[in-house]
Amino acid sequence: DTVIGIINGTGTNACYIENIYQVKKYEDSKPVKQILINTEWGAFGEGGALNCILTEFDLENDSQSINSGKQIFEKLMSGMYLGEIARLIFVHLGNTSKLFVNGIPENLKIKNSFTTSYVSKSYHKEEFLKSFKETFKYDLNESEYLDIAYICDVVSYRSACLTAVGLAAIIEKIKITKGTISADGSMFKLHPMFLNYVEHILKCLVKGQFSIILVEDGSGKGAALAACVASSKKHELS
Repeated sequence: DTVIGIINGTGTNACYIENIYQVKKYEDSKPVKQILINTEWGAFGEGGALNCILTEFDLENDSQSINSGKQIFEKLMSGMYLGEIARLIFVHLGNTSKLFVNGIPENLKIKNSFTTSYVSKSYHKEEFLKSFKETFKYDLNESEYLDIAYICDVVSYRSACLTAVGLAAIIEKIKITKGTISADGSMFKLHPMFLNYVEHILKCLVKGQFSIILVEDGSGKGAALAACVASSKKHELS
């Protein structure tokens, strides 16, 4: 049975099934035993709780966004931002070291030019080299590719760590030892390592048996959340 729904794509969010007696502000005439809680966890950190883990690249990414100071957790882990974080690191290293032997590609200096799709492609060398050359008009040598691929993996792994930590916090909150986590979004579906990373890290953080399954988002409203609703009968939500 689905106990948590999560989406990580353009944005990120999670919901979970909570026992009604834990929800003090619930007011409804219908008697229910459980209810869906929408965490809106993308906004976590707006009060400064994540300041201790923010890097200079996170701060720059936030400052140049259209909602500076908002959705901090989301900006650290969602598919909308990972490519830009990686790009900021490339530019920094290009200015301070010899990441690019022939200088930083001009197109790479453009904000949001390195999308998260390139992060996913970086795990497939030939495809990445071809795409990078077409977009940035630059032939990467072996060393440059390995450095860029490593940075992409570090950014991806951090996102997976934060995702798993969020899931672990929910699991600890609702005190369960097994269940299904329904996942949606481009990070889970298109990134070749993200799901594996999240599963591995989650196993290190929590005891019990939890599986993550991918679900489809045909309606465009967040299938990860819909998955929780789909299992509502089993959990007697109404």
